[in-house]
Amino acid sequence: KDLAYAEASLHENAKILKHRTLALSEEFEDVEVFVRLSALIDLPRLDSMMLRSEAFRRRVFEQCLAEEQLHPLFFRMVGCFPPTKSLLEELLQPYPELRWTLELNALTEVFNTGQWPAALHTVKEIAIKAMERADTTKDQNRTKSLKALAAIATAAQDHVPRCPS
Repeated sequence: KDLAYAEASLHENAKILKHRTLALSEEFEDVEVFVRLSALIDLPRLDSMMLRSEAFRRRVFEQCLAEEQLHPLFFRMVGCFPPTKSLLEELLQPYPELRWTLELNALTEVFNTGQWPAALHTVKEIAIKAMERADTTKDQNRTKSLKALAAIATAAQDHVPRCPS
């Protein structure tokens, strides 16, 4: 796979070679190469494969989580091809920071409707859950940050301007 990247980047017809490599990776079911290349050059093709197979979807989610440069693709894929809640929990278990990001992104709907007290309560709950899931021996700074965020959200709930009735 590294050789394919090197050849493609050095060749003047790099796009043609990348598409050939993508076709070969699809034919030989090399999911890692297929996901990396299709994310770069043929996202509709990846979407098409995601629609066809739940097993493939799971492998793509796992790969996107395992490779930091594919995290943005993971968030896109979760939005386009939502996994079951249980699968999402299982996938995100080793990645609490990504779970946190996904949960905060879900707040967009609440913020758009102007329900600030509910949003602040949700931020507080997310911070508390993240603290409970976190391995405090590994990252004390994260735990301190989450405690601070929960405290800020709690304090802010008391100071949210109320709309006149």
